[in-house]
Amino acid sequence: MRVPVRDLGRSRLIMSDGELRPYNPAAVARALDDRGIPTTAAARIVDTMSRWVDRLGTDVPAYLFDAALESNIKALAESVDDSPGPKPNGNARGETAGGTETGTTTGEKPKPPERKPGGGLGDGPQPSDAPGPVHIYGHHIEITRPLVFVPGILGSKLYRKRVGHAREQIFPPSPMVDDGWKSSFQRLSMKDHFVPAGPGEPMGLTDGAYDELVAFLTGDLGFKLNENFWIFAYNWMESNKDSGQLLAVFINDYILAHHPGWPSVDVISHSMGGIVLRAAIKIGDTRGQPAKVGRSMYLASPHYGAPKSYFFLKPDVPILGGMASSFLAEAAWKHARDQGEPGLEEGVKRLARSCRSVYELLPDEYYFDEKKTIVKVNTAFYSNDYDVSGLAATYYTDPNSKFDENQIPIVREAMDFKAQLGKQLPGDYRVLYNQDVQPTNDLVWYIIRTAINPYSTGFGQPFDSGQHGDGTVPTVSGQGPGGTVIPGPGITHCALPNVEPTFEQIVDYLFPNPKGK
Repeated sequence: MRVPVRDLGRSRLIMSDGELRPYNPAAVARALDDRGIPTTAAARIVDTMSRWVDRLGTDVPAYLFDAALESNIKALAESVDDSPGPKPNGNARGETAGGTETGTTTGEKPKPPERKPGGGLGDGPQPSDAPGPVHIYGHHIEITRPLVFVPGILGSKLYRKRVGHAREQIFPPSPMVDDGWKSSFQRLSMKDHFVPAGPGEPMGLTDGAYDELVAFLTGDLGFKLNENFWIFAYNWMESNKDSGQLLAVFINDYILAHHPGWPSVDVISHSMGGIVLRAAIKIGDTRGQPAKVGRSMYLASPHYGAPKSYFFLKPDVPILGGMASSFLAEAAWKHARDQGEPGLEEGVKRLARSCRSVYELLPDEYYFDEKKTIVKVNTAFYSNDYDVSGLAATYYTDPNSKFDENQIPIVREAMDFKAQLGKQLPGDYRVLYNQDVQPTNDLVWYIIRTAINPYSTGFGQPFDSGQHGDGTVPTVSGQGPGGTVIPGPGITHCALPNVEPTFEQIVDYLFPNPKGK
């Protein structure tokens, strides 16, 4: 008996070669039927997967769809005791979710996380694999559960797939592309379908952004990429809510489902990656199950938002070169500026306005509870100057600071998402941030021109109100509900993941047993 399904033709699956293939729920239903899964259970599986894909605002990597589907099959099979026919197991046969005939539901053979013979790292260290004792910063290093790294905005490479062609790297621009960064921002702003690197691709991170961190984790600490250490590359243009749900599937259904010896993973996140991580824990996977995270590290994460996102999203707020550089990985910005490309800063602003994720970096209600304002209004008479106070006035009602009408619905949705995350961080965590490093722009004047006020009406240059921060995230947001300061005058927002004081904190948190104990 066939399972009734809804039409979700606009949803897409990202295949391993970058091709975007329409999601076909009817094909999933046929595959489940071929596997002998009872009609009632199959209908529930198809409905769960279809609602999840439909709810996401982003394309779904095929390997994550496969992993989530298998977990749903397993969960429903365990709940149906008297179901006739064989238990759901193995890979689906027949037509795939992508509409081709192959061995899996998405048209690709699943590539589960690698395991070594005899149980491998997934079931704990094997005697033959165990290295000699390693001690770093006075701590004994013994890896007992896997680690996942979640980069920040612009931290993952993005590609575009054209039919009949190899995938093309869009961000950062390839050295072989003559039109460079300005063209890259323009193409990203067009909101084409872009895909991150898939699992097992070690080059999924933006070049130069996290080289020292990855070298420390894999070289000094001994983590092995795609065995007990994974990098979660994602499309940072999309909503962090969607990326968080994909991260939850990545952890629960892709990593842990293939390694029953691991009850959870540890996660290190940088910048906006911290919001993705919080969404993974708070919102969860296809079944609403929170990501199984044991310990979380947040490096320079804008927990309550960053005013610079407001300055980038407002078309009429001017930005300086140094301010634009903090939006990018510093290495990327240096390369772009060295090329002498005109109009680059406006390209960055245009790109920001096309990213839902940047709206979710706006200061939220918890930020305004602490700092009250990000906009001051200057009138003809100084006695009438005022602070635009609170989230609602700043974004929705004050005529001098509010967003354009076409932006307000996106802002409301973003703030609803931040409210869903809440003020407190979930689970066992450690926050690392910096303060007093360099001016961190968090305030801007709006000047009203009158007969006695010669300045043009509009926004002035953003400036630091005095709270400082790491150059991108102001102190009140970086510290969140409580954190550890990483000292050092040269440790800016982009540098913090790659410096020795951060490495010491990673060891202290993930390997808490002192040497000799």
